[in-house]
Amino acid sequence: MSRSPNASPTASPLHPLERRLLVHLRDTALLPAGSRGVVCVSGGGDSVALLRLLHALRERLGVAPRVLHFNHGLRPEADDEARWVCALAATLGVPCEVRVASHLAGHSGVQAAAAAWRRETCRGLLAAQGLDWAATAHQRDDHLESLLLGLLRGRHIANLRGIAAESPPFVRPLLPFTHAELLDYLRARGQGWLEDPSNRSPAYLRNRVRHELRPLLEALSGGALARRLSALERQSGELRALLGTLPEPAQSDPARPPHWIDAPALAALPRIAATGALARFIQARLPGAVLYEQLECAADLLAGGAPTWEVQLPGGRRLTRMRDRIELARVPDA
Repeated sequence: MSRSPNASPTASPLHPLERRLLVHLRDTALLPAGSRGVVCVSGGGDSVALLRLLHALRERLGVAPRVLHFNHGLRPEADDEARWVCALAATLGVPCEVRVASHLAGHSGVQAAAAAWRRETCRGLLAAQGLDWAATAHQRDDHLESLLLGLLRGRHIANLRGIAAESPPFVRPLLPFTHAELLDYLRARGQGWLEDPSNRSPAYLRNRVRHELRPLLEALSGGALARRLSALERQSGELRALLGTLPEPAQSDPARPPHWIDAPALAALPRIAATGALARFIQARLPGAVLYEQLECAADLLAGGAPTWEVQLPGGRRLTRMRDRIELARVPDA
């Protein structure tokens, strides 16, 4: 759906979704009164809804949002979308900035590279302008899809979680709300949005989860998929909290290679705790997907007591035991 951005700003009384968001933000203090930040607006329905909602609540919350748009330079429509977002911001009387990427076209792993660029750009802009937060429009459906992706990617059971509401400086105010609720809100406000055709491309795993896997699981679960996944996420959190009460093996400073963790201390832990500690150790130093199968392999070798061994990890990494240490390193290029 695409309409003119020149919708009139929201007036009182509050829409029911605005009231719900106001209660949520007051309960969570995600956006403290007096704080300033940017709303990341792509032009899609979720981000436009986030902008309209925060704009409607700005005086009640005591915040001053502005707009940040990322032009990835990957599609012919990108420049038009940037102009559309800027026009919407102007209609609302909100400052708007556009950042353009020039390095993503032809990049292998373009989605990951684009996400990294957005995060780095956000942090730089916040620091340069003395702003407090960057609000993104991740919503409940995104959260559930992330849980499913975690299952598909073999994530450790103690690390099975969706999208965090806050990972400073990023905040995600819309996690309690569904995509459908946000679009209904925009329709009620007479506000248009843009559709990105790449969001339906089967080339991306998340899109296949969204359009193929999730509808099937919803049908098979009798509409209880969200409740089942939320319960599984809570169980994961309870296990994570329990494992957090156990001693953490000695290990190197994450910021300074070489990276190592104490092998005898790891071996002394219960197996589920050892694999969890190993997963945290790896993620803190070389972020990326770590399959539980690799953690199991390392745990088997650790239990076997051999003084030296090696386990290959995804992304050109490996674990190597050298007597009392297990070291993590990238595999040298051939």
